[in-house]
Amino acid sequence: MMDDLRDYRFYANDLIHPSSFAISYIWEKFSSVYFNTQTIELIKKHENLTQLKNHRLMASDPLKISKHQQNIEQLEQELKAFQSSVSD
Repeated sequence: MMDDLRDYRFYANDLIHPSSFAISYIWEKFSSVYFNTQTIELIKKHENLTQLKNHRLMASDPLKISKHQQNIEQLEQELKAFQSSVSD
């Protein structure tokens, strides 16, 4: 934070805390150094699952609702399979 993001645009309105962009930037730098590719892929899948679960569907089309639910279930199964392979 002190070296790469010196400009005040990387700080929140209080000029003390980092902005959301700065937090994302720091997280990307941190994860690229300390996590292997498998861990980064797992984090992205988990973030995607969280976004899908938090998404509010505006359409009342049953096909779209069904597809959305299938996407959630597929990601949950992938994460469960990964968890069981790690615990073995």
